[in-house]
Amino acid sequence: MVDDMRHILVIDDDPTVADHLRHASRMLLPGVRVIAARSGADAAHIMNHSALNLILLDLVLQDETGFDLIPEVQSHAPQTPIVMLSQHDSDAARYVCRQRGVTTFEPKPDPDDAGGYPALVRRLAGYITSGPVCQWPPRE
Repeated sequence: MVDDMRHILVIDDDPTVADHLRHASRMLLPGVRVIAARSGADAAHIMNHSALNLILLDLVLQDETGFDLIPEVQSHAPQTPIVMLSQHDSDAARYVCRQRGVTTFEPKPDPDDAGGYPALVRRLAGYITSGPVCQWPPRE
């Protein structure tokens, strides 16, 4: 049986972010499943066992930065779009993201403002529906 679900991996140490994205996706994008990882180690485990259509990566994590995780994420899912999220929007952060091959940078809504997440999901919809599925390890 083929799984027609689209999968978004959210790497963020704040679980409310994934909850808000999950809720907004359920309302706006049927057939999209949000998977949460709170650290790079959690994300690596998920990437080893899941087919992903989009990866959302928080810039500031508890023990590491999103910049630190970009190479690992790209090695696990080289064709999957990566969107860097941050409440700290700056030209410097956007520049580093471009230099490191991140697909795009999106300002992250405040975790206490669930209303900002539907707008974010709408902006990301094109990446979710058009992004290639990457399975790691590759199927032979």
